[in-house]
Amino acid sequence: MKYFILMFLLINCIFRTYQTKNKQKNCKRYYDKAMHSFVYTSPDEMPEYPGSLVKFYSFLSKNTIYPIVKENEVIQSKVLLTFIVDTLGNARALAIHNKPMQYYSPLDISVLNAAKQMKKWKPGKCNGKKVFVRVNTYIIITPQI
Repeated sequence: MKYFILMFLLINCIFRTYQTKNKQKNCKRYYDKAMHSFVYTSPDEMPEYPGSLVKFYSFLSKNTIYPIVKENEVIQSKVLLTFIVDTLGNARALAIHNKPMQYYSPLDISVLNAAKQMKKWKPGKCNGKKVFVRVNTYIIITPQI
């Protein structure tokens, strides 16, 4: 009987050690005062656009109107779009990453207007719970000549 109890405790101890090693790590997050909530930057499950990311980029490219470029003007083609997907799947706090609003180019504004029309996302999750997630993505638009 002593050996049985000892064996049981040993197996239990090994099993608990195995569980804690395989437990998911904490997701990286920060507190956003504007959202009044924690926003995650690397959750267990990232938000997903309905269909796929290909459909997301296709949607943005179809709905972005490339501004008319003057003769000597530099052509912008890359925009770093940032937004937060909330627990209901809505895209909130749409912005151009690290760029004050007064410096937005016509292409930046066009990409933001297109992004405001996108469908709801499947929310991201951390430890099985739906959470706010920050999404940063490059949008590359080439003008049609």
